[in-house]
Amino acid sequence: DKYISVAVVRNTLDVCTYATSGIKPKLAIYDKVNNKMLNQKEFKQSLGVTDEMVYKIINDNIDMLNEAENNNINKKKEYDYVLFYNTLGELTISYYLDAYQNYLVAKMIV
Repeated sequence: DKYISVAVVRNTLDVCTYATSGIKPKLAIYDKVNNKMLNQKEFKQSLGVTDEMVYKIINDNIDMLNEAENNNINKKKEYDYVLFYNTLGELTISYYLDAYQNYLVAKMIV
């Protein structure tokens, strides 16, 4: 009710090798209460979300991936990520995972 969030998620495709790689999502977040566009820093501050909170969720998500797919993806202290609301109105993290060379998503619970 407070924000309008639009996210464009894209991948590149090498038509010779069919290899894909992720491109960082492009976002537009509008604060309906204050009638202004927000950047990621302002959006996180308005939600009371810290990098540490996001990194914990990402690392928990990587633990689940490792278990489900019998992988050994190394976790990091920092990630390239963005926050936005998905079409269901859930706060979502899109983060880059080197092992997949793509952006994955995780649900953020505040």
